[in-house]
Amino acid sequence: MTLDELKADAWASLPPIRKRLAGRAICDELVTEAIRNWSGDYIAACHDDVQRADYARQLLEQVRKSHELRAGMTQPEYGFIWVFLLTAVASAVIQWLIKRWLDNHFDAEQMQAWQLEVAS
Repeated sequence: MTLDELKADAWASLPPIRKRLAGRAICDELVTEAIRNWSGDYIAACHDDVQRADYARQLLEQVRKSHELRAGMTQPEYGFIWVFLLTAVASAVIQWLIKRWLDNHFDAEQMQAWQLEVAS
């Protein structure tokens, strides 16, 4: 699976209202940020849903911070957009990625390849 295919699958997994809220480009950006901030070792060490939920919250915060920096917005401006628009979409993307990881749809090697791709 290529990174573009992963982004297309993430987009396809979103409910219609979230697609309309953010649009495809924002969804792709959020997938990229989630890949960039992903820690397979950490998620593999999670033993239950509580730990996975904690990881998802941490990853969501990392995605928010990195997306805010790349968007070049000030905190008040971005905070409003994040709270009212992007949180639901980013959360759905992260939950989808975690589920795909746990269901073995991709592995650490594939994730590292994607991380190298988004780093360049």
